[in-house]
Amino acid sequence: MSQAIRASKHLSLPYPEQAGGVFFWVQIPDTVDAVLLWKRLRLQGVKLMPGTVFSLTGSAQHFLRLSYVGCPLELIPEGIHCIDRKIDWLLEHQAASEI
Repeated sequence: MSQAIRASKHLSLPYPEQAGGVFFWVQIPDTVDAVLLWKRLRLQGVKLMPGTVFSLTGSAQHFLRLSYVGCPLELIPEGIHCIDRKIDWLLEHQAASEI
């Protein structure tokens, strides 16, 4: 999963990787709301959680928690590409609404 995230257009790994664990914290562009992204992607069957779910102050609105438990390894790159495509879509529609 870390390789797919590193190859992503919009996702970054803000924290050092650690051995073990079952999820990654990833950062998304500041202009994208993680909750809106989650709402759009869950309709496509992409399972992730917006960072705000894990933040008492709501300060993690530009973070996602991606888990790879139960996901076949060969599907991970396509899942990351799906997230990138949806971020592209959100950014395009946001730019269009600002015109």
